[in-house]
Parts: sequence; structure tokens; C-alpha cells
Amino acid sequence: MVMAPAMVMGNATVMAPATAQGPATVMAPATVMGPGAVTRIAVVVPAHDEETLLRACLDALAVAAAAVPVPVEIVVVADACTDRTEAIAAEAGAEVVTLAARNVGRARNAGMAHALRHGPETLWLATTDADSRVRPDWLVWHLNHAQAGADLIAGTVRVDDWTCWPAGLPEHYEEHYRRAAGAHVHGANLGIAAATYVATGGFPTLTHDEDQVLLRRARALQARIVMDPACPVHTSARRLARAPLGFAAHLALLEVGL
Repeated sequence: MVMAPAMVMGNATVMAPATAQGPATVMAPATVMGPGAVTRIAVVVPAHDEETLLRACLDALAVAAAAVPVPVEIVVVADACTDRTEAIAAEAGAEVVTLAARNVGRARNAGMAHALRHGPETLWLATTDADSRVRPDWLVWHLNHAQAGADLIAGTVRVDDWTCWPAGLPEHYEEHYRRAAGAHVHGANLGIAAATYVATGGFPTLTHDEDQVLLRRARALQARIVMDPACPVHTSARRLARAPLGFAAHLALLEVGL
């Protein structure tokens, strides 16, 4: 559904249903958590054989965590790993959950369940990917939206290395990305109030598009959803996909269209 603006929150636009074109965000009149109620944050990182990129992800998260005035717990879900992913996560001080599911939806859900072990009250849940690096102000951005009353926020991603793709793909990708402005949902840049997450039933056990389904479930609850491109997460454009039909598959399809 295309949405039209109803309220501006910083660089994000909260939208109401309409026929006008523009960045899409869904809103509801009430929030589950309540403005200003966040006293702790948990960040969930699903990882399958990510020993090469995980350390940079966790280092970036540590910087982001130091910028907010509330405790931050980092949860790495090592899913069917055969390399040093689990050890690297533990060395970085992250909580480590192990699975043998080879399923990103189940991995995100397991990480969220671990973060919820002390209950959902005043907890904000965020998630990113092991091949991604958040900005230093990423959790400040999350906290600001949460305290302003958002139940779910969805941000954008940026590719920082195109070396394994043909020269024309970056421009082709950016063109497609701009066309869908306001409708992007990425597991690499997502946050949700814990009470809202519980109410949705959590991430589905899907190998891809688990983030899209969570958004639809939140929308069905009339949760307050904000789509904000102001704090993108840098992600890899590797050809070797961890999730079938995920970001690498999307880039491969765009390559065919060159």
C-alpha cells in the first residue's frame, strides 16, 4: 500500500494510508511500550560460518552500544557453524546461542527468545547481520525512535564493496533501490519493542523474508511503524549467500538484467 505523510519524526516520516506516492511507513495511534520507557536494549545477530566478517560487525556494535545511556546486550546466534564464529563471538563478549537449524528466521527468533529471558518490559530489540556494520549512532537512532513512541523501525542498507560484481551493477542496484524508497525492510537494520515482538509471535521460521513477515504481523496489530533511511547499515555484497533468496540472490537477479 502506498502511504501519505501524517507526521515527521526527525528524518523519518510516519505515514497514513493514501494514494499519493512517497516513502512508505505504517502507523497506529497507540504504542505498546510507551514513550521514554526503554531501559535496556538487546541486539541479535544471526551468523552462519561468519568468522571472516563477524569481528567487524561486533566491533561496530560495541561502539554503538557505548553511545547510549542504557545497558546493551549483544546476542550472536551461531547457526550450523563449522568455523570459529562461536569463538569469535564469545571473545568479543557477546552472548552466544547455538543452533543447527540453518534457518535465518529461526536463528533470529532464537536470539530474540534469549534476549527476552528476563521479560519484555522496557526492552527494545534490534537486529543486524553478521556481514554488516552499523554506524556509531545506530543505537542512539533506535533509542530516539523508541522513546518517541515507535513500536517498530525499519532502516536501509548500503553496499560498501562491489568488487565481485560487474561495473554496471552498483548504478543498476541504486536505481531499483530508489524506486522502492520507503518500502525497504532489512533484517540487517530493524528494531522492535519487545512487547510488540511478543505480540506478533516473533520471526517466522523461514530461510528468507522473515523480516517482511514480521513487519506484516506488526502491521496487523496496528503497531506504530516508522521507516527511516537516516541511519543506513553498511552490508557486504558477497556472491556467496548465507540465506537462499536473500540479498546476494537479489543482486544476482539484477545482474541478469544488465
